[in-house]
Amino acid sequence: MSSAQEMKGPSGSWFFVPRRLPNPRVRVFCFPYAGGSATLFRDWPKDLPGDVELIGVQLPGRAFRLKDPPFTQMSSLLDELENQLGPNLDVPFVFWGHSFGAILAYELTRRFEKQGRTLPLMAILSGRRAPHLPSTGFDVRTMGDDEFIEELRKLGGTPDEIINNRRLMNLVLPALRADFELLNTWQHEPGQTLAVPLRIVGGKEDLPIKIEDLEAWGQYTRSGFSVHLFKGDHFYVHHAEDELLPWLSTTLANLSA
Repeated sequence: MSSAQEMKGPSGSWFFVPRRLPNPRVRVFCFPYAGGSATLFRDWPKDLPGDVELIGVQLPGRAFRLKDPPFTQMSSLLDELENQLGPNLDVPFVFWGHSFGAILAYELTRRFEKQGRTLPLMAILSGRRAPHLPSTGFDVRTMGDDEFIEELRKLGGTPDEIINNRRLMNLVLPALRADFELLNTWQHEPGQTLAVPLRIVGGKEDLPIKIEDLEAWGQYTRSGFSVHLFKGDHFYVHHAEDELLPWLSTTLANLSA
């Protein structure tokens, strides 16, 4: 089928599948940034190898899951993601995550290795400094909605037509606040390095994240490691598809599944 599909799970539609394949060589699970929707990845498959199936992970509280309550505890979210991913790991797979999504991809990879489960062929982590480095973000738990919205405006990434429309913002604020609360309360627990290659990517103008912050991910793997930067700021994923997607396509085409 060529039309976008949703893979149904017992807790709702956790996955958005722009292009279903009968026998994919590789399946790529993509985790969006805080407050982001899996529909971010709607057009990506056309620039990827024909035997790669992309699945956008749709967290509750946004897009077609707007009425589903968002998670505010990282451990509970990871537990549910494990359950939802399980039946779809019947072919070799890759994790890709941006910012908040990079943390989800990383923590799931750690869980899989600790449990002795099949591991992703690689984890591609985007727009996120290494876990041991201090966060420079704000703490949403201390903010009212107006102050939080102003911080979102400074960050960019939220379209003006949404951020300037309070009615629309009131619809998306619960998921945004929940995701930032997850980030604020997440604490990295040191452990064994991963037996999974890490590909770290980011925007060249993504301040205040420095190249050294991305390179510091190298200490988290005992397998392959690389850092690649694309034009743009923290939300380069919206504007640098002409660089990002060819790189991703080549990376996936060269995988030995």
